[in-house]
Amino acid sequence: MKKIELMELKKILFKVFTTVLALVLAVSAVLPVFGHAEDGINRDVPEIFVHGFMASTVLSDRDDPDSPSVIPSTEDILGAVKKAVPALSEFMLTRNYEKLGKAIVPLAADIIGSLVLDPSGEPIGNSGLYYDYPSADEIDRSTKIKFRYDWRLDPIQTAGELNEFIDYILDASGADQVVLHGHSFGGVVMTTYFRLYGYSKVRSVCYDTTAVFGETYTGELLTGEIVLDADAIREFMLYVFDYSEYQYLLDSIMDILRDAGLLGFISRLGNKLVEGLSPYVMPEIVAPIFAGWPSIWAMTPDEKIEPAMDYVFNDIYKDSPIDRSGLIAKIERYNSTIRPYKQEVLQTAAKNMNLYVISRYGYPLVPITPSYDTLSDGVIDTARSSFGAVTAKLNEMLSDEYIASRDPGYVSPDRTVDASTCLFPDRTWLIGGFKHSDTNASFENMIDTLLYHDGQATVDTYGEYPRFMRYDAADNSVKPDGQQSEVGLLVKLYRIIVEIFKLIKSIFTK
Repeated sequence: MKKIELMELKKILFKVFTTVLALVLAVSAVLPVFGHAEDGINRDVPEIFVHGFMASTVLSDRDDPDSPSVIPSTEDILGAVKKAVPALSEFMLTRNYEKLGKAIVPLAADIIGSLVLDPSGEPIGNSGLYYDYPSADEIDRSTKIKFRYDWRLDPIQTAGELNEFIDYILDASGADQVVLHGHSFGGVVMTTYFRLYGYSKVRSVCYDTTAVFGETYTGELLTGEIVLDADAIREFMLYVFDYSEYQYLLDSIMDILRDAGLLGFISRLGNKLVEGLSPYVMPEIVAPIFAGWPSIWAMTPDEKIEPAMDYVFNDIYKDSPIDRSGLIAKIERYNSTIRPYKQEVLQTAAKNMNLYVISRYGYPLVPITPSYDTLSDGVIDTARSSFGAVTAKLNEMLSDEYIASRDPGYVSPDRTVDASTCLFPDRTWLIGGFKHSDTNASFENMIDTLLYHDGQATVDTYGEYPRFMRYDAADNSVKPDGQQSEVGLLVKLYRIIVEIFKLIKSIFTK
């Protein structure tokens, strides 16, 4: 029994750490760094893409392009796990959480290294972004370019860098304005930019699945609400493998594991580990990353900001001699300068430029907080990224009574989302079954069509871009909801059989 528990413990610790890393990576987006698109759209001003987390490579030494990334490699993680095996083995015999915590904290600290900022929220050593602006002769009015920044830092600082970047692009291209496309945390950066530098340099803006109003799970992590649940694990794994090669097979496997009670066992064991290791891991590993980045605080929901600051600085760090006043000052500056004005900034932007909002839905939140069953794109709640939609819980529908009281034109075909309550209901598009960071040619063309529309487009302007759309895995595109390719039962059965044989073959051919 102890041998089985040890194996499970090693697997869980590895999965918890790599899952957290993967979740952060999932916030990033991958789009062309620089280009001149040829898609028939009249690109008469440059387009700047403001990416989300980890979509720019932050290096251990910003002056050396060959230095390693601050993101730990798979080899680093596996090496640390291997070194932790003796401590884990001893723990299975002693159940001494303190000894285990003190053994694994140094190993984890080595891994996260320069990923962590100093106590004032500034880079440690010389870590940072290695990036040179493109030469001016490469830029013209049709340029489509990514704005790169260090996603760990204060969004107020990043907004200043964006302002300088826009000025450079305008000067090099000869254009009077740009269009902005922001994804995920990029929406926070753009809103901060508008608040501090105004609206005159931007003609159109697209908020693509952004965290302007925060992420529920971020607030829960920063208030210590960490819990594993069997259903949460199942739903998250279904999300991870949705549309994958082994989707149907893995769906069945997850149901079997849940019904057999194995997921329940894993969640109970995980919760015991979280409770026992929190006093050691939270102040030394979790808090320095998640609570040490000013950017994370900017994505904390308004209702959670005060309890989160109390929990982190008066509970986790209550006995710490380290001076974190610099970090607190950055957080409070955002809280006083930007946070209270977000909705006002967006409304003013909508009056001064063409503004578009895209939100995604159909998936759970991360599986380590109580709100995992909040409808989301896998990372950000749909209610928040849509700027106010009413949503059902995951795998549920809005009630008949509620729908009867609403305009049916604003309710999604699957009865899970009501867009009538959005801040900009007729400038907001909702895409079902489209994960947070996924992109494809049809989606990019949709965004660019809107950004370069002559005037303010709405959900009624283009027949191919109605209010509710859905991802079609058959041809990797987004289409009006209801126009996706149907997959019949026999095809699904065939796919399951094929996947089983592929899996068996991969096992015996290694």
